[in-house]
Amino acid sequence: MNDIILSVKNIFFKNENYLVLDDISIDIEKDTFNCIIGKSGAGKSTLLKIMAGLLIPTSGSVIAYNKDLTKLFDRDITKIRKLYGFAFQDSALISNLSIKENLSLPLKNKFKYITLKDIDDKIFYYMDRLNMSDSLTLRPAQLSYGEQKLLSVVRSIIADPEILFLDEPLTSIDATLMKKILNIITEYTNKENTTIIAVTHSKDLLLNISSRVMLLEDKKIKLDCKGLDWDSVDKKNLPEILQDILG
Repeated sequence: MNDIILSVKNIFFKNENYLVLDDISIDIEKDTFNCIIGKSGAGKSTLLKIMAGLLIPTSGSVIAYNKDLTKLFDRDITKIRKLYGFAFQDSALISNLSIKENLSLPLKNKFKYITLKDIDDKIFYYMDRLNMSDSLTLRPAQLSYGEQKLLSVVRSIIADPEILFLDEPLTSIDATLMKKILNIITEYTNKENTTIIAVTHSKDLLLNISSRVMLLEDKKIKLDCKGLDWDSVDKKNLPEILQDILG
């Protein structure tokens, strides 16, 4: 078994008086690609944010690097988050900064003594590959929704995080941008010491990249599959949502 890099234990989360997550425990192994699926409103994004230390659960613990994030001060959680990358479902690029400034932030936050040249080299490496170098001086609002999602993924990966969190990275975008995002995620996955946790409904991610699929349903993890050979699985025995994704 690989080393456990992140654990959530007995997580409960209430939104006002509504129970969103009910006693969820998950161990994430190092160097794995973990997908969380579920219907809209099931609490997938909430769970992902709790795992990343962006949201504090009502009760339970989130253990990363031998520390319980639920018991840390903000400054200590911030230190751990520097080892993470997070691509939000709505991209969450900072509206009053240029694309270049947005992409610079995780590099400056993680690497205290990084040079401007090293920052530029990192940014241009990705932007040249994406044929988007001309967009560096633009603001997020000047790009399409799909382009913003693409650059949100780039921003989450650019500082080489140890754990990458992706919230629906492939939804509501065209086939061309989807291919670009898949290529970037695949390249990151092939590096050493990389772990991904993704909320997704993407058949491409589930079939071609993921090593584990978890189904969040009725506030609980109802299915947890590792290392399945999808071609040999009898899809009739799978939950309906997974049948729909796999086709």
